[in-house]
Amino acid sequence: MKNLIYIVGAGSFAEKLAISLKKFPLQVVGFIDEFRTEDLMELPVTKASELVFDPSALFITAISNQVYTKNAIERLVNVSVARSNIIPLYYDSCCVYLESTLQKNFTENIKKLTQCNGQFSQYELQTRVSTLNNNSISIRLLSRGSLFLSHLNPIRKILDINSINYELVTDREYPKLGKHKIASQEGMLSAESELVITTQFFNVAPATTKRLTLLHAIYDSMMFRESIFDEIDSPKHHFIAIPTEACMTFFKEKLSNRKLRNKVTLLPFGYPKLDQNIKSFKEYKLISAEEKLIIYAPTQSLTPNFEASEGFSLLDAQEYLMRILEILPSHQLILQPHPDDLVLLKEGSNSDEKTALKKLIKLAGSHPRVSLVDPNISQIELFSKSQFLISDTSSTAYTYAFTTSKPVLFLSPQEKELKEKWAHLSYVKDRDKVGVICASLNDLDSAISTLLLNSEDIINQIEQLKHLQVFNLSNSKACVIKTINSIKQNNIPNNWVTF
Repeated sequence: MKNLIYIVGAGSFAEKLAISLKKFPLQVVGFIDEFRTEDLMELPVTKASELVFDPSALFITAISNQVYTKNAIERLVNVSVARSNIIPLYYDSCCVYLESTLQKNFTENIKKLTQCNGQFSQYELQTRVSTLNNNSISIRLLSRGSLFLSHLNPIRKILDINSINYELVTDREYPKLGKHKIASQEGMLSAESELVITTQFFNVAPATTKRLTLLHAIYDSMMFRESIFDEIDSPKHHFIAIPTEACMTFFKEKLSNRKLRNKVTLLPFGYPKLDQNIKSFKEYKLISAEEKLIIYAPTQSLTPNFEASEGFSLLDAQEYLMRILEILPSHQLILQPHPDDLVLLKEGSNSDEKTALKKLIKLAGSHPRVSLVDPNISQIELFSKSQFLISDTSSTAYTYAFTTSKPVLFLSPQEKELKEKWAHLSYVKDRDKVGVICASLNDLDSAISTLLLNSEDIINQIEQLKHLQVFNLSNSKACVIKTINSIKQNNIPNNWVTF
């Protein structure tokens, strides 16, 4: 079998698909696109009308827009490509699922792909090990979704303790997760469930299925993109578990200004991961002393976000971090990039942000006092050993402060623009209650002095803010079963807010 593949599309989705397919004994012949004129990833880009192809070749579309996909399919059919040889992928998750299944059994599954009659759903049905349940709770996560699983682990434990039946579904196999099923987003969208629980604002179930979304960000954030609110009312009834007063205010304001198609209910829930973090941190403090250690944990930076470009520090980070090492000559610096960024670094085309991150990783390999975070060390152990955290607009800043009562140094190279655009956010307003803001290199000396000399005052401020902000602090687990039962029984408590 020749295993010839053309990729239809020339955007980031198409690049991700090409990276996945190149891991296997397949011949990716090139890309089909009507607008791009230069090569992509050292492969030719051809218009459908100029195509000369082997009739056995498969054409896999990597275009999220269904109208554009339909048009692309029509162009291929018009030049005599068999419709059964054209396999549309509408979701990045389908690419993830495809890679996962090909890794598991390439010989068998590539044959199933060629025989799926141009329907990815048919391929998925033939390769899925087990079907999704429609009469139990379903916890669903997409793509790099396992990275969000730590937010759901406390929920899983409660469900296990109470002998409540549930399934865990992701789009690729993760051995560390234990028992779980795999399905693409397309597969999840066709699978009903009694209740779907997730931490992401992706559509992962039919609209008729009730959904409970636990926010992974503990504070309001400029990183909640407007596109989230375009789809937030997709389920017939969407319940959103809110961790803090800051998030509640933010979501109320957003939803009150929109005409919603379906019900969205906000419920004061708390942050189970924080409760678990605080418990673990207290245990680590008994066995692990604080060291001259600082952590740099920027917000997720490699996904373009033109709505909130003022909130990033990555492009300026190396200059700031080198100056910090000069100011603190006996400290060690741990680089903790967002986990998604470490994955995205290997995908798609280059960007200024990727170049900046690569330089930081190179610094970690050459500087005696700089290292990349060790994935084998728990985050709480690292937190317990650290003296303070360096961040920008990452929600990790508040999670760190509320877990440890230690301060945060906020790097804000575009502070003027940030305040002009985002001053209404509690995240921006409350930064000086959990740490110190540094808007330029010239401010670093005084910022660090303030941070270290006023540690007791900052600790008190952090504790006060934490108790003012976090719902059901230290008691969020107790809300889990009550919340699930209320949703299943349509018994909405008075303090839940429905739009």
